[in-house]
Amino acid sequence: MHGHSQTSIDGGPFFLSPGAGRGGGIFNTGTLHLVGSIVDGNSTHAGFNGQGGYACGPLGINGSPGGDGAGIYNEGGTVTTVSTTIAANAAGQGGPGEDGDDSRYVRGGCDTGGYGSSGGPGGSGGGIYNDHGTVTLSESAVYGNTSGRGGAAGAGGYGSKIGGPGGDGGQGGFGGGIYNNGMLTVINTTITGNVTGNGGPGGAGGPSGSPGGAGTPGQAGIGGIGAVIYHENGQAIFLESTVAANVDGTGRAISPRAVPNAGIFVLAGELTEIDTIVSQDDCYANSPSGQINDGFAAGDGHLNLTWPGASCPGILANPLLGPLAENGGPTPTMAITPPSPAIGRIPPAGAGCTPPISAASRALSRHRDDAISAPTNTSPDRPAA
Repeated sequence: MHGHSQTSIDGGPFFLSPGAGRGGGIFNTGTLHLVGSIVDGNSTHAGFNGQGGYACGPLGINGSPGGDGAGIYNEGGTVTTVSTTIAANAAGQGGPGEDGDDSRYVRGGCDTGGYGSSGGPGGSGGGIYNDHGTVTLSESAVYGNTSGRGGAAGAGGYGSKIGGPGGDGGQGGFGGGIYNNGMLTVINTTITGNVTGNGGPGGAGGPSGSPGGAGTPGQAGIGGIGAVIYHENGQAIFLESTVAANVDGTGRAISPRAVPNAGIFVLAGELTEIDTIVSQDDCYANSPSGQINDGFAAGDGHLNLTWPGASCPGILANPLLGPLAENGGPTPTMAITPPSPAIGRIPPAGAGCTPPISAASRALSRHRDDAISAPTNTSPDRPAA
């Protein structure tokens, strides 16, 4: 789809997904241009239920993962958005585990309860999932998207001597706004209010008819990370953009976890910030395989700004952002209010900038604003295209 009139992709699907529930609004394998468009309120399917373990028998089957890429799933293709809103899309939750079997209902003298099965992981990429493709976001907004929560685990079954162990909760989905494993360029775009899913609760240990024989409880799932972006690998550039107030899900903490809310999480590859504001979000790079870079040399007039922590590149200063609102540009933005230190910081064209942003969009979309937030809808699992 390519056009200059406003197009709304609402409630999905737009392109049929290949049966895995990926791409709640759009599943792309070719070349896709979205101009003045809206991709909102879409969702991918939840994972399927697991199966608890048999008493005195094998382990059960864990819940399956929720679907990825609730707004857009890009599989090896090229996606370009201009003046487009990607909002309130929700990746599917992980499928729940099931309780283990009760040994009292098994013939042959079984005395051990069945294992509770674990919950499935939540779907990743609430707004966009880029799978070995190329994505460019220009003068756009990504807000209010969510990755899926982890599935709840099943409890262990009753055992006359030993209760069955509880399953582990599924991990929350990664990348509330964006999950990237490819090439990503973000220009003059606001990303705010995206959330990763909570980890699922662990299952209780099974009761026992013998003193001290209760089963071991399972662990809670890991909370989703990378509410702004989970950068698995590849290369990403954030240019003249605003990132603000995205929230990672709760759950069992991973180790190491350098910052409490690593909204920008780089596992491997590089993410570079140029003239970008990061407010109420933190950065974490899994060094040495992952790197977060300041795009220009000191003294060249370019500037990144970070607040209130210093984990992201740039000077430490409060940008004084207003709420996400319609401020006169093509998409919602967060106004920069005087006397913000961000005002007037982008150098004029020719001062070392990459291709200049238009004066109108810069004034309306960037310098009078900047950020991201939002809402949700549903699209079922779909047959193979």
